[in-house]
Amino acid sequence: MFSVVMAVRNGMPHLEETVESVLTQSHEGFELIIVDDGSSDSTHAYLSSLSDSRLRMFQTTGIGQGPALNYGVAQSSATWIVRLDADDPMHPQRLEALAMHVQDLVNDCGILASRASIIHGDNKASFSCFPSSKIENAENHDVTGELAYHNPAVHSAVAIRRDAFTEVNGFSPTVTSNIDYWLWGRIVERGWKFRRIELQLQAKRLHANQAFERGQRLKYLTASAKAQYFCGTKALGLSRTRMWFLCSMKFLYGSLPQWTRSRLLLGR
Repeated sequence: MFSVVMAVRNGMPHLEETVESVLTQSHEGFELIIVDDGSSDSTHAYLSSLSDSRLRMFQTTGIGQGPALNYGVAQSSATWIVRLDADDPMHPQRLEALAMHVQDLVNDCGILASRASIIHGDNKASFSCFPSSKIENAENHDVTGELAYHNPAVHSAVAIRRDAFTEVNGFSPTVTSNIDYWLWGRIVERGWKFRRIELQLQAKRLHANQAFERGQRLKYLTASAKAQYFCGTKALGLSRTRMWFLCSMKFLYGSLPQWTRSRLLLGR
């Protein structure tokens, strides 16, 4: 039912925790596709040491995250593409929750996300298991309209229906920043809906090596605002005036210190 797809370049030391979080899922109906996009650390050696029939590894030569993910999806076969970044471990029941909720989705849902918890630096993720009844009865909301204000879910917390992904030809090869936000907009522009399960089923790691924290904040915020503007005007049909105002708020958010931003992210 699920193809978990990851593109990684120099993913150690966090990659091991993330891969383990997939291979120990409570739901077993999945394959794990990992594309090593030109790593120069011990990523390839670690992946080569694993022996699990659900894991398939491929190599590309530094083609970039979007093209590497497109390549990985092309090697996969399941109905739902579950995204995961190399440093963001899964909740052990994430796929179990997805399996419960996709059964009841109407056919116009192209993206199904969850909420995420935040981990900092090299800390290990700490998850509490949910009773099956809580997972089954958790609400999943239509958050399509939130695209005009912000990205409704962190990239690693999203699953994409294969039909929606292929209809827009996957990630744009010309976009190098906020590739997820652009993809959601292009999918919604085609009439698909974005829904979110209101449980924290994924972890998002924040660390100093991310571009947003390495003095590239203004560049990142500008790229994010462009994606937001596209989502609002093209995918949702909002006025340009309204979207100019909403996009300007993104720069106010970006000026906040990391600890404040991480608290706000917990609401996603």
